[in-house]
Amino acid sequence: YLGAYKFTVKGEAVDVSALTLTITSSTSGNIEDALSGVELVDPNGNVVAGPTDPGTATVAWTDTFTVPIGETVYKVRADLSTNGGWSTNDTIYVSFTPSAMTIRGTVTSNTITATPSSSVSTNTQTVKAATLTVTRNTLPADQNIIVGQLGVALTSWNFDATNSGEDIRITQIAFAGRLGLLGKKTN
Repeated sequence: YLGAYKFTVKGEAVDVSALTLTITSSTSGNIEDALSGVELVDPNGNVVAGPTDPGTATVAWTDTFTVPIGETVYKVRADLSTNGGWSTNDTIYVSFTPSAMTIRGTVTSNTITATPSSSVSTNTQTVKAATLTVTRNTLPADQNIIVGQLGVALTSWNFDATNSGEDIRITQIAFAGRLGLLGKKTN
């Protein structure tokens, strides 16, 4: 998700028929190429506005959606294009001005001006690539092993995804082994 907004409605449910997001990012590419399918989703994950591809750093939704009385959190999500100029540690956030939305009461049909009249921004999101660092542990150390011994630990590895932008799932590992003959049996 690019961010979330809490809408607080009192008195009667409202229909929102226009909302424009501003997208700010540090990508070296154009945001129109870097982002696609921007959507606003309700708490159940249902799309209420979009998907819309951004214009010059904006997304203008004219889909009408109803916000019920009470507090409702809507999330903004989008697809980050792999060829959009994104680099690790680029940032992105979205903002909009509530008073600029087009809103009408569902019962009275009165025009409603939301507050505040200043821009409201989401938290900044940082782009991270998926990374996995694999290193051999120092244990078990070089050692002698006995023929016929069971459960011999031959090697140990660290799989580190600490700096990854997402969880890594390893589905298969292949190891190759060599058997070296260090001596000959003599009579």
